[in-house]
Amino acid sequence: MKGLSVRDAGPVDDAIAPMVRRLYPNQNGQSVEMVDAIVTEASDNNGLEWVDVVIDGKRQGMPPERDPVIRRLVFPLLARALAPGEHALLVRARDRAGNQSYSRTVAVNKGRESC
Repeated sequence: MKGLSVRDAGPVDDAIAPMVRRLYPNQNGQSVEMVDAIVTEASDNNGLEWVDVVIDGKRQGMPPERDPVIRRLVFPLLARALAPGEHALLVRARDRAGNQSYSRTVAVNKGRESC
């Protein structure tokens, strides 16, 4: 399974979607040369199945690290793998019942490589 696997305890009767919020990057037009991580918060009343980054509509499948100090999920952002130009970035979470939610989308800009 790609992304963060938090619990695997079978189906749950749950109609409440998880909470997910992208904290960084937080401004449209932000240059990804300056960004090396995506920081987010995610939680659910019955446990998360996974949390993942979506760039230009594609799940990235990058496992986050849970930072014990700031209590956030930190995903790597591999800017060198992105083509130059604007990219839509969001974080998606799914709980054990299959409910999903998304952070707000932010547009980040990958500049041209310099030699």
